[in-house]
Amino acid sequence: MPRYIASRAARAVATLVAVLVAAFVLARLSGDPVRLLLPPEATPEQVEAARASLGLDRPVLQQLLDFLLGAARGDFGTSVRQGTSALGVVLERLPFTLELALVSFVLGLVIAVGLAVWGELSGSPAVRGAMLWIATARQAVPPYLFGILLILVFAVWWGCCPRSAARPTPATSCPSSRWPPSRSPSTSGSSTDPSPAAATRTTCARRSPRA
Repeated sequence: MPRYIASRAARAVATLVAVLVAAFVLARLSGDPVRLLLPPEATPEQVEAARASLGLDRPVLQQLLDFLLGAARGDFGTSVRQGTSALGVVLERLPFTLELALVSFVLGLVIAVGLAVWGELSGSPAVRGAMLWIATARQAVPPYLFGILLILVFAVWWGCCPRSAARPTPATSCPSSRWPPSRSPSTSGSSTDPSPAAATRTTCARRSPRA
């Protein structure tokens, strides 16, 4: 028994490490994080400052090792969009995820049991055939497509459910500035700050509605 438990624990750890490595690789394959964070008009100095601030100027293996060690300590880094702890962002949305999962489970259980009882009590081959056809069609539809169809029907057409959030979000949001200015403004009044925060502030100012 202890050997079995140790084997299962080792497999769980190996699976977790594999998932973390896959997440690290996929994040790099999606594009340069700095280019995704900064606006297109960011200067090369701002790009390099952001890359150094995020630690992306180090070797990839060193970045992976730091990521794995941080994950082992419960530190998943800082969200480049929110400017806060990535784990905190996940935990903040965890209650909504659990609520959605619980409601979905209860509704699915009630509907499945109700249809099964109805099919057995009716004794009609047509009803059983229809239920079997519906179940087969549901299994043939990918979950992500079925979810989009449910959102389209209940949220867009009928308007009885929220589309994507349990609470309203502001129409305009910008990442938090986490890079301090590296240069002071010039005497002529134009800023020469090459930091990514300056580029972010400029873009936010352009996108923000006027009062």
